[in-house]
Amino acid sequence: MKKISLFPLFALLLAVGASAFTEKNTMQQWHLIPGKSGSQLFQESSYQPVPSTPGCDNTDLRPCVIQFDTQQYSDLQEYLDSFNGNEAQLIDDAVSTRTN
Repeated sequence: MKKISLFPLFALLLAVGASAFTEKNTMQQWHLIPGKSGSQLFQESSYQPVPSTPGCDNTDLRPCVIQFDTQQYSDLQEYLDSFNGNEAQLIDDAVSTRTN
């Protein structure tokens, strides 16, 4: 009787099982470039990747750092468009805020 090695099957099951529990980070954070306001808050070009010291002071006048899920929005502009120009909602949804 020929012996069948179960090692390849075990390795495959282990790899598939491990990948099922690996959480994929789908959140993106962006930093509002200082000095931007009004309609500029809704332009992708007004944001940059979050720097190591974003300079947020948590004064609710402007968003400082915003965050969105890439499984819900395809890109930053789609996320910004979802507010339909409502500055108060964008500020309320921000991770942190600042004065200017």
